[in-house]
Amino acid sequence: MTLLEAIAVANELRPNAVADDRKADWIGELEAVFAEMMGEDDPVFAFPQDHALLVKSPRDMVYAWYCAAMIDLAQQDTDLYQNDKATADELIARVKAWWIRNNPPAFQGNWRTM
Repeated sequence: MTLLEAIAVANELRPNAVADDRKADWIGELEAVFAEMMGEDDPVFAFPQDHALLVKSPRDMVYAWYCAAMIDLAQQDTDLYQNDKATADELIARVKAWWIRNNPPAFQGNWRTM
């Protein structure tokens, strides 16, 4: 999924009047969290709109739901925000769990010898 695709899906989930630049900032903030988790040297907040996001399918809907939650917050729709934020938080937790399962830390030796 690219940045533009994530914004398009978020717009389908929540029709809105929020500028796409602001949505790109929100997605960039989430991308920086994932970049740090994945050990990227220099998490980038600003990237081209055709930038391929780090989290791939089938977990990439996390960006759209996070953006939808932020749209709800910007529009002061607290009921929708709470639901969308809970969905986004669950998807973020699943991405983190998937990453940990598939990228275990390097073996540091026997803990008894430390």
